Amino acid sequence: MFNKIHITFILVFHLLSASLFAQAEKSYYFENISIPDGLSNTQVWDILQDKYGFLWIATQDGLNRYDGYDIKIYKNDPENKSSLPNNEVHSLILDEDDNFLVGTLSGLSIFDRVSETFSLYYVDSNDVTSTANNVTKIFEDSKGRIWIGTGKGIYQFNIEKKKFTLAKIKNMDNTIPTDGTVFSIMETSANEIYAGYLFNGLIKYNETLDLFEIIEAKLQDQNPLDRNLIFSTFEDKTGKLWLCTGEGLFTYDPRSKSLEEIKLFKIESYDNNNSTVTDIYQDENSYLWITTAQKGIFRYNLRNNTFNTLDQKSFPENVNSTDPFFKFYMDDFGVLWIPTFGKGLLKLDFQKEPFKLYKKPGGNNSTNNNLVILSLLKSTKNDDIIWLGTSQGFFKYNLSDKSFKKFENKKDDPKSLPSNTINSIIEGSNSGLWLGTGNGLSYFSTLDNSFTNYDLTETTDFYSISYDFVRNISMDDYGNLWLATTAGIVRFDIKTKSKYYIREELQNTYNIKLLDYIKSLHTQKKYLSSILEVGDYQDLNKEFEINESKNVLIVSVGEGLGGMWDYGWLTDSNNDTLFIHKNSTDVYNYFSGNGKNRIYSNVVSLKKGKYNLHYTSDDSHSYGNWNTVPPKDSTWWGIQAFEIDEADLEKVNGWFKESANTPFVQGTTTNIVKYQKDGTLIIGTNQGLSKYFISQNKIENYTYPSSIPNTANTKTINDIFVENDGSIWLATMGGLIKYDQKTKGYNIIYDKDGLPSNYLQAIQEDNYGNLWISTLNGISKFNKDIENPIFINYDVQDGLQSYTFINNSSYKSENGELFFGGINGFNAFISGNINKMLPKINIADLKINNKTVLPTDEDSPLKTSILDTKNLTLNYAQNNISFEFNSIHFSRPEKNKNAYMLEGFDKEGWIYSDRKFVTYTNLPEGDYVFKVKGANGDGIWNETGASINIKILPPWWRTIWAYLLYSIIFGTAVFLVNKFQKKRLLAKAKEKMKIQEAEHRAEAAELQARAIEAESQRKTQELEEARELQLSMLPRSLPQLPHLDIAVYMQTATEVGGDYYDFHVGLDGTLTVVLGDATGHGMKAGTMVTSTKSLFNALAPNPNIIETFHEMTRCLKLMQMEKLSMCMTMLKITGSKVQMSAAGMPPVLHYKRENQSIEELVMKGMPLGTISDFPYTLIESDLNSGDTLLLVSDGLPELFNRNKEMFSYKRMRDVFEENAQGNPEEIIKHLKNAASDWVDGKDPDDDVTFVVLKVK
Repeated sequence: MFNKIHITFILVFHLLSASLFAQAEKSYYFENISIPDGLSNTQVWDILQDKYGFLWIATQDGLNRYDGYDIKIYKNDPENKSSLPNNEVHSLILDEDDNFLVGTLSGLSIFDRVSETFSLYYVDSNDVTSTANNVTKIFEDSKGRIWIGTGKGIYQFNIEKKKFTLAKIKNMDNTIPTDGTVFSIMETSANEIYAGYLFNGLIKYNETLDLFEIIEAKLQDQNPLDRNLIFSTFEDKTGKLWLCTGEGLFTYDPRSKSLEEIKLFKIESYDNNNSTVTDIYQDENSYLWITTAQKGIFRYNLRNNTFNTLDQKSFPENVNSTDPFFKFYMDDFGVLWIPTFGKGLLKLDFQKEPFKLYKKPGGNNSTNNNLVILSLLKSTKNDDIIWLGTSQGFFKYNLSDKSFKKFENKKDDPKSLPSNTINSIIEGSNSGLWLGTGNGLSYFSTLDNSFTNYDLTETTDFYSISYDFVRNISMDDYGNLWLATTAGIVRFDIKTKSKYYIREELQNTYNIKLLDYIKSLHTQKKYLSSILEVGDYQDLNKEFEINESKNVLIVSVGEGLGGMWDYGWLTDSNNDTLFIHKNSTDVYNYFSGNGKNRIYSNVVSLKKGKYNLHYTSDDSHSYGNWNTVPPKDSTWWGIQAFEIDEADLEKVNGWFKESANTPFVQGTTTNIVKYQKDGTLIIGTNQGLSKYFISQNKIENYTYPSSIPNTANTKTINDIFVENDGSIWLATMGGLIKYDQKTKGYNIIYDKDGLPSNYLQAIQEDNYGNLWISTLNGISKFNKDIENPIFINYDVQDGLQSYTFINNSSYKSENGELFFGGINGFNAFISGNINKMLPKINIADLKINNKTVLPTDEDSPLKTSILDTKNLTLNYAQNNISFEFNSIHFSRPEKNKNAYMLEGFDKEGWIYSDRKFVTYTNLPEGDYVFKVKGANGDGIWNETGASINIKILPPWWRTIWAYLLYSIIFGTAVFLVNKFQKKRLLAKAKEKMKIQEAEHRAEAAELQARAIEAESQRKTQELEEARELQLSMLPRSLPQLPHLDIAVYMQTATEVGGDYYDFHVGLDGTLTVVLGDATGHGMKAGTMVTSTKSLFNALAPNPNIIETFHEMTRCLKLMQMEKLSMCMTMLKITGSKVQMSAAGMPPVLHYKRENQSIEELVMKGMPLGTISDFPYTLIESDLNSGDTLLLVSDGLPELFNRNKEMFSYKRMRDVFEENAQGNPEEIIKHLKNAASDWVDGKDPDDDVTFVVLKVK
């Protein structure tokens, strides 16, 4: 009988077959936690969450404690009676007094958190092999009574007396059966207790008779519950009981005492093994979730009495939809857990939607490397169709059969796709799509798969401007398309096919009537003077004279873009310049041909006198020697002056005015255009933001204020999102910028604020008001709060197609599904709501001197579990402490965040980190508070967190009693010395007259000696104060990073030399290391170290080392420290990358384990505080496992021995190379020993400092 219940249950779950049901209304996606995640066994019986947030998992082989990251396993140890009594754990509860009861195959245990031990209590202590000791269910009722379901009936457990009492069962024939397996015990809202009893069906507890009575519920004169195994009993909101049994699903109404079978679970061929239902859970929408042994998981709609099954798409690859699922458990964070038989634990976060990954057409093979997803659109006509614009054609993707249909350019077919580069797609009317391509606009008919192509070139007699590279399309309310192109904006009228152009600034040119007028003057050669058809290397001038005042039109044509290289100008007889074509920022100066052909013209009023035309040219792109497309009429190349009369002057000035009022878009490439309902366009270019007022034909080109870096990266706008309130979000190559159109205010957010990268590609808003931003380092979800930004970052581990996404490649469908395209395919997802449940914060472990401390340890400072400890007193020898802490929230545990602080020690306040532990060494005596707080995966912080008050006692020789003893000893000594001194003075007085003359003679010598001694003491004190100041600037502890081992050594000199080192760990995990050497010695060097320490604290988060050096130099020069300066090496380690620079420091030695070689990284540069904006060298390198970096000051290589020989850089390198494979402490030991041997143990004349970093 011992394993009767165990065998019965296993048979139920392993002799089942599958069946098919209707598909679920909504998609759900489970995650799996199993042996690879640390679970002790894949067969899970029960699950429970405690008040600390831990999830306790009962398995076939051990009890597991899970915090979202790690799993701690408790198992039976035959040599330890306080261990788990049996590894097969069936049931778990926490009673109202927080006693943790564990039901196993070998009895009931109570777990003591303080000692982490188990106390075993046998239900049947007379026969330990009895099935009564197989505890299958533990339940506490509303009166605090604990009921135990076993393989041999139901028992009550008195937890105070540790006594079990068998519950009697009244049968219809008044016999009292005592045998039978119980899996289900529950209490209804009416406080009635029911249980499921094998061979007796459903039973109810009679409080008056103190026994259970069998419920005689029949269907067709039979009781289907008789001899049936009831796994679970559930009460719905109407008071009806749902019975999950080995023969299907039943309901029982206690009021009418009626039983009903849910026949949808019956199958044609009656088979008990196919009918097992194991548990029920009712969700917030009143749907019933039902687990079965091998039919899967169902949702039951109580309103229409229908079932929906979860299909295979809801489950991980290693879990089948028809696997045995045992029960439901809803945790405190709204996450649903489902134990399984053989597949571990399933987790369902209702608010989390996974990223669906769609690989690019053709996959990632070598012939397909250059294909990227440039644009995408989900059809509103057919939900199974997604249109993809790529760098190698246009694709129709069918979601149902996962097939691709490709459309591409055919060289000799003008009706095919005009270009294989498809940058933008929008839906038109009549089942058509508008495509922005690399060669114009195209209309694609989805009815017949045909293309109609439109050329976007603007052509006149003077110029031909191509707008054919279309980057983005937006449609207004009137059926016009607005196209963002590499030459500006094009308005395309869908009905008339007419085009209107808004040029970008370098493509802008003069009014066509003005150009026609100049052409007629040039053709007729009506110039007062001219220098035309100018070739290479010319520097020409030509004098002309006028006899009366005239209005003269000057026209200069030459070469330029970033600046003018071929240009003309006009001077008077005093050599004053009256006209010059040198300013390349004049926007109305594109001529024709290539963009570097520029024209500039103006009317100048000249008085009677002599004037000179001038023209200069360089070595290429001039008349007769063009290196790109020349102007249409190259005879204009040069400068010419035309007289115009009063009649023409008014027309000419009018044309100039019209040119000045012609709108243009700033920049050389327009990336994005967004039509707004107020009749404006929001435009993003490679030079910033513009806004076009359509009805006024007016444009505003914005420039950033001083608070926003005006760099090429921040000015390049890849995508735009406009809020309903008019606020504009700019996804740039240099961060996320918000522009408030009402206040005209700007804000910018960087990677240091939480973005995965500053290089942003595309931006969309989800249905909950969050921004989703694709970058060159994954996708980020942002709460749009500038003051308290919360970013949730996702990468390839979350299912993204790659880290790299493509600019403006995104789309939001009508149902809120978001799409983002990248280099390996695209992702689609529906953003889940924010989980606002606070994480549970606990401090889970205390280590003293690197050893875990339990309350049961000898001389332990803990009086209770560390989880419940609020105050901690440590002696002076226990001042090296470590804490392990948890921010527990199971929604997205991999995204949870931690922050910690030791109040009284961590002067910088909260330290934000993904780490779960921290170590403090050599803490001084005093009072501290260790605090922890954390955030869930949606960035919701539990600010209350957890804390422990810590008191570190002084050593015994610094206690009050010790000082009292010192006072007594001192007082006694003073008394005795005073008594002796009086006697001695009396004797001296008698001899005073004898020695008075000698004293006078010695007086002068004594005064001189005292002066010398005072000066010596002053210098000694100054050196000691400098040394103390220097040492106080050094970090008290080294960073503890998972991928690096760090060690440091410093020996101060006989005269303080000013060496300094420091560390900083950024929010993104970037480690910044500095090693400095102040010039000079003593207090001046200490002052320099203090200043540098302050600057480093302020500037360390800056990712740009060169900028940091320049700012440090600027600040040090302002301090006017005369000739003092600071030599410094700085490096930053991010992941497997390191970048470094140096200002007057020895080279950094890089040991590379892969080829066992030493690379000497020499970076020449002036010390900080000397030369402003010095061009320091920046070196970047890869770090691999086993690599080691050595940073040194000049104290070691320039160390002199007794023979005045220098230790040398070569000798230092040799010692390092011989020991580079060791750990950092060993490397330092060998370097230190080599230095000591070199000077025979003598103190150095300069500080000697090493910093060693080794990649794990």
